[in-house]
Amino acid sequence: MIPDPVQWHVAEHAMHQSFDDQAVVLDLAGGAYFRLNRTAARAWERLKSGATVDQLADALAREFEVERAVLRADMEALVLDLSSRGLVREGP
Repeated sequence: MIPDPVQWHVAEHAMHQSFDDQAVVLDLAGGAYFRLNRTAARAWERLKSGATVDQLADALAREFEVERAVLRADMEALVLDLSSRGLVREGP
């Protein structure tokens, strides 16, 4: 479990483009790209200015009709996946 209040930010070499209810993230350092679904794309928007996993869960639970505990687990998994790919980083 990621302890709060770890702030997560989009890495400098990650670019994105939104399309309807999804987004594509391009890793300029590695050349790979990733498709984000609607919920992950909304999380990405919040990560651009920095957010904790709990902040993501709180904000998105209000936006989507999803139980907060489920959403928090999903946001933690998303952040860990993005971090393992070097697309987000911890920081102030």
